[in-house]
Amino acid sequence: MLGSGGMALKDRARLTRSLCQFLTGTALAAGGLFASATPLAAAEPTPPARDFSTYIPSGQATRIEASEAPAIDGLLDDAAWANAQVIDEFYQLDPETGAPGTERTELRILYDSENLYVDICRVSLVR
Repeated sequence: MLGSGGMALKDRARLTRSLCQFLTGTALAAGGLFASATPLAAAEPTPPARDFSTYIPSGQATRIEASEAPAIDGLLDDAAWANAQVIDEFYQLDPETGAPGTERTELRILYDSENLYVDICRVSLVR
């Protein structure tokens, strides 16, 4: 079955999964290339132990209807963002591979039949 744009739905799903793995695995390296305008307060989490020789990052993009598309304004106050999975497990690549990130980061991914929406946000820590 073909979706809009002529791409088979199973290929779109595979592409979405690959993109999520890519974004989840490289968002820390981007160093906050995209940042939300609204800092969020949170306690610093304790990351789980990982074997980085076999670790495969995972995350899930959330499907929305085109009518639910968020405004592109740097804010997360649209209802669609509230339903997006928060991906917040990031690790350093350099200088210390596998160490927790020095800044807590959250990634959210939404998509509809025509667009991909990505929010990468550095979360301000309350100390």
